[in-house]
Amino acid sequence: MGPDALSLWNTSRVPHFNIFHQHGTNSSGGVCVAIGKQLKGTRIEINVENTVIIDVNGFSETIRVIAFYWPVGQIMMLDDLEPYIIENIIITGDFNPSIIEEFWINEQNRGMEAGEWYMNYVRFLAALKVRLTQWKEKEKFRPSLPSYLIQKLKEAKRIRNKYYREKTIFNINEETRVLLQQFKAQNADMSDPHENQIETEYLELMNKLQILNEKIENMNLTEIEKHILKLKSKKSSGFDAVSNFIIKRIPPGYIGCLVNCFNTWLNEHRYPDVWKLAKIVTLKKLKAGIPRCDQTRPISLLATHSKLFEKI
Repeated sequence: MGPDALSLWNTSRVPHFNIFHQHGTNSSGGVCVAIGKQLKGTRIEINVENTVIIDVNGFSETIRVIAFYWPVGQIMMLDDLEPYIIENIIITGDFNPSIIEEFWINEQNRGMEAGEWYMNYVRFLAALKVRLTQWKEKEKFRPSLPSYLIQKLKEAKRIRNKYYREKTIFNINEETRVLLQQFKAQNADMSDPHENQIETEYLELMNKLQILNEKIENMNLTEIEKHILKLKSKKSSGFDAVSNFIIKRIPPGYIGCLVNCFNTWLNEHRYPDVWKLAKIVTLKKLKAGIPRCDQTRPISLLATHSKLFEKI
């Protein structure tokens, strides 16, 4: 809240609210908390700048509200607030997103590898989307299947393994034939004109790449911003949980870091492995009712950044 608005609290009041405020340490803002008069608010005096702590009574349990303003270019001593953290607490305020943006830019400027920076950046956006308060990394992505489907899959796996263990081959020649078929080299039939054409085109392309000296043109910020504006504001997402809706709202600093990542992968002739994962979602063909399996159709959702990379 601006200083002009804060100065009005000395001469005017908002009806039906008790006001608790503190002036900011710079000329750009401060902290203000309004508590309804049907509740009792008690201010806790602290020596932390740009911070207001209120205990609100009137519910079944006391709720503590911590509100603060994080100025640009100023380091907040968050450890000073740790003694005031209780079970029923609400932490709110102006966290100044430009500071978070600057943090990610500095991480990349300090030499963080492009793939590592990208993965941390995507996880951060996914955490913001679901408003996480506790963070724990997952080593593997597993589908969230209902418990009854998981049980059915376990039964099918058990029956399959039992069949493999108890299967008896009465003819040794059959076993030999199966093994030979399994490990037989998959050679194309070059007498087929279509197979021959594919092989010829492949060899021509490889020969051209060996003598090609042209450098790949790097992307620029304007080019990526133009393609981001063309994205539809969809909220569907792949495994990374980052949708078009989120990408269209990221600050320019993040886009500049994406430019560096994209150019790095172009120069390395590399496509990130995480972009090769697809999230399969089944859509029902019926307008109403519960569909059968043959009344659904699957769609694959890829990472939005990968589609942006392909367009450019």
